[in-house]
Amino acid sequence: MATLERIRNKAGLLVSIVIGAALFAFILGGFIKKSMGGASRDNSIAEIYGESISYPEFQNKYNEMVENYKINYQKKNLTDAETDKLRQEAWDYIVKEKISSKEFEELGLRVSAEELTDMIIGNNIDPGIKQAFTNKQGEFDRAAIQEYLRKIKDDEVSEEDKIKWIVYKKQMSENKKFTKYFTLIGKSCYVTKSEAKQLALNDKEAYGFNYVYQNYTSIPDEEIKLTDEDYKKYYDENKYRYKQEKSRAIEYVTFTVVPSKKDIKKTEEEIAELKIGFEKAENSIEYANLNSSELYQAKDYKPSELEPQIDTLMFAADSGFVYGPYVVGRMYKLAKLIDIKMKPDSVKAKHILIQPTNDKMTREQFDALVDSIYNLVENGGDFDELAAQYSADKKSAMIGGSVGWFQEGMMVAPFEKFCFEGKTGDLGKVNSQFGVHIIKIEDQSEPTKRVNVAFVVKELDYSKATQDSVYARVQKFVVENDTKEKFEKYFDDNTDLVKKVADVKETDKTIAGFENARELVRWAYETEEGTFSNVFTFGDNFVYAYVSKVNEKGFAKMEDVKDEMEPFIIKEKKADKIKAEINALNAKSLNDIASKLKLQVSTTSNISFNSFSIDGAGFEPDVIAIATSLEKDELSKPIAGRAGVFVVNVTSITEPEDMAKEEATQVINFKTGFQNQVTYKVFEALQENADIKDYRSKFY
Repeated sequence: MATLERIRNKAGLLVSIVIGAALFAFILGGFIKKSMGGASRDNSIAEIYGESISYPEFQNKYNEMVENYKINYQKKNLTDAETDKLRQEAWDYIVKEKISSKEFEELGLRVSAEELTDMIIGNNIDPGIKQAFTNKQGEFDRAAIQEYLRKIKDDEVSEEDKIKWIVYKKQMSENKKFTKYFTLIGKSCYVTKSEAKQLALNDKEAYGFNYVYQNYTSIPDEEIKLTDEDYKKYYDENKYRYKQEKSRAIEYVTFTVVPSKKDIKKTEEEIAELKIGFEKAENSIEYANLNSSELYQAKDYKPSELEPQIDTLMFAADSGFVYGPYVVGRMYKLAKLIDIKMKPDSVKAKHILIQPTNDKMTREQFDALVDSIYNLVENGGDFDELAAQYSADKKSAMIGGSVGWFQEGMMVAPFEKFCFEGKTGDLGKVNSQFGVHIIKIEDQSEPTKRVNVAFVVKELDYSKATQDSVYARVQKFVVENDTKEKFEKYFDDNTDLVKKVADVKETDKTIAGFENARELVRWAYETEEGTFSNVFTFGDNFVYAYVSKVNEKGFAKMEDVKDEMEPFIIKEKKADKIKAEINALNAKSLNDIASKLKLQVSTTSNISFNSFSIDGAGFEPDVIAIATSLEKDELSKPIAGRAGVFVVNVTSITEPEDMAKEEATQVINFKTGFQNQVTYKVFEALQENADIKDYRSKFY
């Protein structure tokens, strides 16, 4: 089981490798043919290549990931964040699996039984297998994997381990397919001699040139008058810049319910009454649990671990001391010192973790195994050797069962309790969710003072009357501001409320601090632009909203990006005007242009095609691209750059001294750069070709 634990951990890395490998598919774009036909969306969570992915199929994968996650991390319940993460991982897995399986099928990529065997016990051992079955000398133990395979065949491992092995073999097979995929694509990519030479020149051929430029600021923006045709022309030529994803813009106002003065007074009276009982209580922990909104959790606090209001007080007081009430946020708190003790800050220990060797082992057999190992240790047996032989914690077993020095919070609770409440040299048996630990305390730091403190906590909450009062205000606002014009005018005329704006994606769950705003997001996608909502309730907040803009996937409308386009159109107009002015000069040299336009001739050197900046002018890749295409002593035409319009005159061109070496270097650089690019760009292309339709928002 421990060996499979290591394989399972390694399998997570292999999944990442498999996913990364899928990115190479765009090179083989010609192999991708979109499937025709539609699918019913009633029970579909997605469509990929026109094929419907059903909700049950997705949910099965998600449930499988949840169960694996719980086993891996020893959890019974998951947080919302963990649930969202696993749901996204299930989605990513299905998308990648559907796309890669189609690619592999069309390419005829297979992994034979012989290849798989070779990866397990042959000459090309899988890295995860190699790591899982490495002996103390750091060498791959072929006999160990063969023994493990025998145990699987003879039904001597648990069903859980059998499943893990099956899953891992499938992952090895998929990884092998991607290795073949890498090889196939790699063999199809090469650099010709001509390309290698050009790449070398682009990088190493050095240009020197003189230049003049007229800054765009020489023409005031007010002199440039734009027409509708100017906007349309720029939009049509640069539409690709305004690609957008599906989204909704909403504007909303929030009404927060806060406790009134009457609510505060009532809470203060209640906490004062609780203090009297807390001071008199014989069982303070039971009293705290019965009267507090937070359950007491036993903890021995170190200095500075308590809240600043009580930290110094508790370490100077005697048992039974009660302090409060004091306020933390919306909590009124009472603190009572229950106990004072001396404990080490850190402990050094070693252990032997005993787990059932197979599913057929009875409780009596397991207890007998634990007792026999414990008795051996107690009677002077070599702890290190016994740990190496019997401990299921293989990492510590290799170093005599040692877990080194640790502080509280780093181990499971029963393990920690024994180590921190015992003394150096103690030997004991402790049960945990991982099995039975035979523990020996090797050393402890000097004991320091700890205090055990119980708390009675009373949350400051608002009454129904307070809530109703705020809701009445909300309803009045809704009635009076039910159109866009009224809504906008209210915020022009009033400052008592703040209007907020949010751009939300279809699968978003949060909006500006609301942790679960899914209901509002779903509403925004089910309604039309300009529609006002009913009143939503999120925790202590009432929210009233309207959809101010609907953005569908594709390209933004020209009207929506006019303000964004305007500076660029103005710059283009200025460039045209400056170009015309320079051309009208009929100048034969830079000095002529500089003289007539009262400009300065500047010089730069060591500029290559791959450069981005010009000395004295800044970031000007367009100017550099044209300048490095000119012949020596050639005067360019006016060039529209980032800062202004340039005219350049090339004064020198220096080629690399060793072209053969530079060309060879460029071949290597190209292949490396190509592989690095593909790994993160390809999947986007594959997804686009797959025509993925995402319907998850219908279900979550």
